[in-house]
Amino acid sequence: MKKIAHIIFLFLFQWLLISCNSPSPDKLSASFDIPLIQQSESLIISGSNNDLITLNTNYLQIAKEKKYKDGEALCYIYIASAYFQTGNYDGAQILLKRVKDLLSESNNMMVKTLYFTYNSRLNVMLDLYSKGFDYNSKAIYYAGKIKDKKTKTFLLSKTYKNRGKLFQIISKYDSSLIYFHKALKIAPSPRIKSDIALLYLWSNQKIDSSFIYTSDALKEIQKKKTITTDAVFTYFVAATYYREIKEFGKAKEYLDKSLEIMDKIRDPQHEMYVYLYCDKQILAKKMGDKKQEAYYYAKFSQAKDRFGKQKPHTANTINEEFLSEIKNNEKKSKIHTFLYIAFLSILLFFVCIYAYKQIKTLKSKKAKLKDEAEVLKHQVHDRRYEDLIKLIKKNDSSFFMKFKETYPELVHNLLVRCPDLETSELVFCAMLKLNFTSKEIATYLFILPKSAQQRKSRIRKRLNISSEEDIYDFINSLG
Repeated sequence: MKKIAHIIFLFLFQWLLISCNSPSPDKLSASFDIPLIQQSESLIISGSNNDLITLNTNYLQIAKEKKYKDGEALCYIYIASAYFQTGNYDGAQILLKRVKDLLSESNNMMVKTLYFTYNSRLNVMLDLYSKGFDYNSKAIYYAGKIKDKKTKTFLLSKTYKNRGKLFQIISKYDSSLIYFHKALKIAPSPRIKSDIALLYLWSNQKIDSSFIYTSDALKEIQKKKTITTDAVFTYFVAATYYREIKEFGKAKEYLDKSLEIMDKIRDPQHEMYVYLYCDKQILAKKMGDKKQEAYYYAKFSQAKDRFGKQKPHTANTINEEFLSEIKNNEKKSKIHTFLYIAFLSILLFFVCIYAYKQIKTLKSKKAKLKDEAEVLKHQVHDRRYEDLIKLIKKNDSSFFMKFKETYPELVHNLLVRCPDLETSELVFCAMLKLNFTSKEIATYLFILPKSAQQRKSRIRKRLNISSEEDIYDFINSLG
């Protein structure tokens, strides 16, 4: 046991040394997480998936050098988001599973919020809306616990917006509007205003409300003049609005601007092309331009097929490198895990031996005490039994009272079975319990043996005992 205690002490001492030399989680979060989140989210808005992967690849190396698991998880989250934006769901799922393992003991609220946020989005893309809602709820919960106010505001707005999108997809427009407004209140943006404008068009055809939010979003985007997916979406919604009010010229103008910005982003696999070409085809049909309608229908079909071909089991060269690296790391991790489990198993083995010996000793003591208790119990019972025999032989009036104290359950069960039993009948049953024969009962009650047999028959009827059942066995079964 002294050797085991010594091993445990060395293990704990080593752990304390490692803990003391490691940078604090708060410092790492401030120097690593926040800058990476800001840059990554900016690249997501700009639609630069390749740049997003490159950025997080570089940060991933830093995280590994610092042995910063939360940082590794954060990098994998953003690389996964780049994957599923182009339809590589399989790669995204593998990365997010890796993230789950890395965060198993984490208290990093920012990284947990992003993990559940992008896991929610992935599940929605796979039409798993129930899981999408579940992950989104967790993202909102963790976002509310973030300490850094600026990051908290941004991520909480993002999670509210995503929940609004979820409700919009399942046609719960009132709930969707509530969460869009929550997102807009804490972090106003043209993207959220465009979401609300589009929701008003889809839900109750509130054209006036849609116009207000469309106009506000357009003003902000035109003022900034940025080449981002937010600008693409804002012009796309504006085009949808003007198409609905049948101002096809303006609708075409905004749709062309949306496509122009999308082309500048240079991401031919982006899902937004599917929606833009689809709307261009619908608009050409409404304008009676069959040539343009056919052209954009072909473009729409190509974009849809291209996006659709990015199935879960396909991956580009970068994907394969990352997935291969993760698999290698998992192999190393399994070896370390095996060694750790082996150490714990050996330790547990010795602890179990010690515990077994202690339990065996305690069981032995317990059995001894139990035997002693049983002996005492039988001695007390035998003494009471002998006292009752003496009382009945003396025809002592206190017999039945003493009997009730010794066998309360029997008396109770007899009265439950036949509530109107007389005391004399209960005394007769008591003598049966004490195994008196009919002849002995007649002797001690000063009655004829024939009368004793008649009373026994009467008791049998009163208690509804079948003729096949032994009356002594029946009485004993009652207590």
